[in-house]
Amino acid sequence: MTALTLLWAVWELLTPRLAAHRQTVVNVVMTVSVCIVAVVSVLAAAASGPRRQLDSTHLQVNRPFVDAVDSAVDSGESVGLVLDGGDSYLTVGPAVALNLAEHGHHVVAAGQDPRFYSDERVPKSGEKVDRIFVVRDGKTIDREIGGKVLERFDPPGSELATELADEVRGQPVVPSAKGKAMVERDGPKGQLIAAGIAQMETDPRVPLRNIPSLQYLIDGYLESPAFDRDELIELERQVRRTTVPNSYELREMTPTEAATYYPDSFAPDGSFL
Repeated sequence: MTALTLLWAVWELLTPRLAAHRQTVVNVVMTVSVCIVAVVSVLAAAASGPRRQLDSTHLQVNRPFVDAVDSAVDSGESVGLVLDGGDSYLTVGPAVALNLAEHGHHVVAAGQDPRFYSDERVPKSGEKVDRIFVVRDGKTIDREIGGKVLERFDPPGSELATELADEVRGQPVVPSAKGKAMVERDGPKGQLIAAGIAQMETDPRVPLRNIPSLQYLIDGYLESPAFDRDELIELERQVRRTTVPNSYELREMTPTEAATYYPDSFAPDGSFL
């Protein structure tokens, strides 16, 4: 109510003097209102505490990872995190670090910018920790590494997409006459979808996890490779349920394993570089 009162006061003050620029005033007031709403939202989230943020809908995938680390560490142990992938340092990584810090653990994350993780979360050269956990996402999960897998998340459709990808891997990607007509019909959008489907030659899972590509495949875009249309329809149904498109994996590593698989972050004795 205070914010609305303030906005009304601004309106009453400015409009008599700037009647000739009424639309400008409207734009200014609307911009101010959006800013106030944004600030209030941020303050409300901060006031609700880290635990509530952790439980919010868009972070629900993090819960199993947070719980897995919780179960693995003992009271007072220091923890080092390796966040391997394009999303891990923005999603699962901060959730795990936040929860550990909330429970009194010293937590550092290898290779992270102190502007985003703060100086106390960036390991010092030569620093050692009691436990080392690796969070991976996306294509980084394909790399064979050591350690013990503690948790894994795969979005809906992942299993079927992988099965279909394995069936067609290595086959030439050839658009059908109907497919070429579809691209011509849809113009730039069709060209973009066609470029996405072309990635099937290197990684068939990419177009098989994309709704527009799946719709093209269902409608007969390809002459080769050949897919079972019913399986594509089922895959599209599963992928449409996806709210988190990436796969995530959590591993625990010994200092020796960490040094072996992440030599840019760890010295041979397991200390941070």
